[in-house]
Amino acid sequence: MQPHSPTASAIEAITNERTRTSCPNYPYWVTSSPAALLQFGAASDVGSVRDHNEDALLAESPVFVVADGMGGHAAGELAASLAIERFGDIVGRADVTADDVRERVAAANAAVLQAGADDPAVEGLGTTLSGAVLSTVEGRPTWIVLNVGDSRTYLRRDGELTRQTIDHSEVEELVIAGYLTAAQARVHPRRNVVTRSIGSDPAPEADIWVVPAQAGDQLLVCSDGLTNEVDDAGLDQLLGSGAAPQDIAEALVERACLAGGRDNVTVIVAQLG
Repeated sequence: MQPHSPTASAIEAITNERTRTSCPNYPYWVTSSPAALLQFGAASDVGSVRDHNEDALLAESPVFVVADGMGGHAAGELAASLAIERFGDIVGRADVTADDVRERVAAANAAVLQAGADDPAVEGLGTTLSGAVLSTVEGRPTWIVLNVGDSRTYLRRDGELTRQTIDHSEVEELVIAGYLTAAQARVHPRRNVVTRSIGSDPAPEADIWVVPAQAGDQLLVCSDGLTNEVDDAGLDQLLGSGAAPQDIAEALVERACLAGGRDNVTVIVAQLG
């Protein structure tokens, strides 16, 4: 796709069109990176329809993950929180491996299953899990990308936006088979039905990719509350604006809310200098 380059003022105009909603009651860790080569920002919103936020995120170098909880108010929030917490012990590490990431996904699944077994009120809870860890593999920077469910991770490099993950959903299977277009999938009545999720027995197979990183990379991790409202061209437009990662994250959330905001919207944007 051809990149677009709106100005930073255009992003400000988008964010000013809608009052931002703070979400103090869901797991939300965001820090500013002291590393000159890695900048990142994150934002989340309950959306325009729902009354609570079941998304959670971790954006703390070198870990960038999003979880979109399922199973109802308390259950969804709990599942997302438990999944995200399992990645806390690799924050600050430069030597994370693909096996380390796979172990955290397995631990997340076990924790969510145990929560359902311990409390019948949240039985059946689950969550998606998607994101990336920036590590060093054989002496070079590397993105270790993970995914279970239909949250997404994108990489923008040299002006081209590429989805790094494959949705584990009914509509994605129909798109791959040629029965639906991507645009049709975004509005399909079964677009929220996932075929893999954290909290499943047997445990879901996580997709893990190891992607060499390079200067200028932009990483986007998001829940489907963003991608069901904003197409890839719209994502690319804001990512290519030249604005700071925090401003881009907020602008993406605002655009999703202005487009309908039918679900919670959570976004992480990270950029290598």
